[in-house]
Amino acid sequence: MHSPRLPRCARNDKLEKPLLNYTNFFLYLLTIFVYLSFIIPDLYKDKLPNNMEDNQVLAHIKKLSAKEEDLYGKENLTDDDVKQLHAVKVELDQCWDFLRQRRALRDAGKNPDNASVRPPDIVENYEE
Repeated sequence: MHSPRLPRCARNDKLEKPLLNYTNFFLYLLTIFVYLSFIIPDLYKDKLPNNMEDNQVLAHIKKLSAKEEDLYGKENLTDDDVKQLHAVKVELDQCWDFLRQRRALRDAGKNPDNASVRPPDIVENYEE
């Protein structure tokens, strides 16, 4: 016994071309990557400017450390306090990393102004 044939209007005799082939997909990913490469550095620009001198960075570290101590000194931390504490810790790590970069460049005889503030996801993944 043979299977019943579908009417011609219900059959799809031609394989349709996919809307998103590999070339289009690659171009789509490339566009997203280029867009993010311009946007992401701007997200961290306001946190800690790259043009700070060592003494300014150290003063900022001192201010952040005092803020961290105040938060740790509280009896009960709220959710906002915990978020703020995490943000302070991340920014402290960024400051110390930035200061180390400046000092390393200076020790190597290069311009310390070429140091840059690295994003939190890079600084937080360093092994100590």
